[in-house]
Amino acid sequence: MENDDLIVEVLEVYMNYILYGRQVYPSAIFRKRRSFSTFVYKSIYPPLNDYLKSILETVRTLKRIKKLHKVEMILYQNDSILENYIFDIEDLHEIGSDDKYLIEFEENIKRSIAVLEGRLKGLKPLQGDTNFKIVLHTTQSAFVSLAGNKQLEGFPWLKAGDMSPEEKQTATL
Repeated sequence: MENDDLIVEVLEVYMNYILYGRQVYPSAIFRKRRSFSTFVYKSIYPPLNDYLKSILETVRTLKRIKKLHKVEMILYQNDSILENYIFDIEDLHEIGSDDKYLIEFEENIKRSIAVLEGRLKGLKPLQGDTNFKIVLHTTQSAFVSLAGNKQLEGFPWLKAGDMSPEEKQTATL
């Protein structure tokens, strides 16, 4: 598996885990699955899966052209940000360069999922109708080069200048 594919898979696990752990969606739409030699929760709800698939395909494309800086998951209510989770993609080293069979990588992912689970359990439950969105931090040149990509035709591109003041504090293009 390529480095970019591993990053996409890890992001999918974390995003699903956050949505499950923060109860943004009912727990009934999640099923326990094995990933990275541990059990994780994965959505079985087609509209959510389609949205995540679109985001993750864009992540893969941006990562391959080395134009992805961060991925940010924002939980919000009525245009007010409640929580945000930032995945700093730029600082990731080549996965598997010293770990041919990805054993150490899997162990690190397992530990980080356990830490995430513990931290999510320690948070107060979210009240009311909580929404989420994913923001990809990239460059203007990446946007221009990908704007004509048919696979990303429906992707909701948003320039940082078009965001609310709260979003500008945490997101770029």
